[in-house]
Amino acid sequence: MFHGYKYSLKTVFRDKEMVFYGLAFPILLALMFNFALGNLLEGTGLDPIPVAIVTDGFHTEQEGFLTIVDALSQDEDALMDPVFVNYEEAHVLLHEGEVVGIYLLTEDGVRLVVNNQGIRQSILVMVADRNVQVESTISRIASKNHELIPQAIADITSEAQVLQEAESGRGMVDIRVYTLLSFMAMSCIYAAFSGMEKVFKVQANHSALAARRVITPTKRIKIVAVDFLASLTAHSLYSFVAVVFFHFVLDIQLADNLLNLTAVILAGTGVGVGFGMFIGAVGSGANQKTIQNIISGVVMAMLVLGGMMSVDVRVMIRERLYILDRMNPVTYLIDAFYTLTGQGNERILYTNILWMLVFIAGFCIVSAVILGRKSYDSI
Repeated sequence: MFHGYKYSLKTVFRDKEMVFYGLAFPILLALMFNFALGNLLEGTGLDPIPVAIVTDGFHTEQEGFLTIVDALSQDEDALMDPVFVNYEEAHVLLHEGEVVGIYLLTEDGVRLVVNNQGIRQSILVMVADRNVQVESTISRIASKNHELIPQAIADITSEAQVLQEAESGRGMVDIRVYTLLSFMAMSCIYAAFSGMEKVFKVQANHSALAARRVITPTKRIKIVAVDFLASLTAHSLYSFVAVVFFHFVLDIQLADNLLNLTAVILAGTGVGVGFGMFIGAVGSGANQKTIQNIISGVVMAMLVLGGMMSVDVRVMIRERLYILDRMNPVTYLIDAFYTLTGQGNERILYTNILWMLVFIAGFCIVSAVILGRKSYDSI
């Protein structure tokens, strides 16, 4: 088995086309992008969330909510952009898409009205949920000591500022860093070409070499597993070289936690190899050039939908076609890399890695089933 792994590894390293697409091509694109547009996009972020607030039924108990809204609407990195209107005007604004949601302030509490589901709507829901905690805190303090209410409002305002910083960290995106990390993801996902080639080398109808490998006593699934590990190793090394380049040349800090970085690269490269094997197995009836073109088109589409060309595309897909966004393995890879830069926490990182492992398992299982069932009349 080790001899087969070493042989397969050598074939990957000797393939100049694989070296170019797995290492040189993403680095060249990232370098050109950084020189051409890096300074223009640095520090760009998403706009505050426009929201209508209806105070027709305002009650003094809602002062805590207005305090939170005011806190979340301050400074340049404001999370919300509120507009105070009446009930009819609010619904017109929501229908025309001028606001994301409506907060109705009534005697019974704060009610949120939205038309769609997405990231921004979820943030508005979170703010409304926080208001329930606010009302409970004020009521509990007021029953004991009315003089403590101003202090409670101050504490709540402080919490709101913390909330703003946390959500702005999620909502505000460094466009330059995000786009450059999409090229880092490209380095991993382009391992699909290697995975496809390995699958073609165990299908006897494609080459004499494949025919010789099929008739050997070694089981086909074992051959494919060894080839998978060899491609994973080679392209992971390419990705680590890309990380070094991104770190010292483009100033993208990814290596603070080497263990997490290794896990992300292995998972992302595994997705690429597994995807290539999956396409190669499903499209085994076509010639290798056709399958390469299909992989190239699909991978580029996944990268674009993941935000490589514009983060706004990613936001639009996530808000309007959420399932499509979740079905794209590249989004998990880019998000994982972005988390490594300090934008997020380890729970988000490990969730993205877990989903990538799910994609790897799915691609490999389907590929193994298809390849295991193939038979040939004459070799």
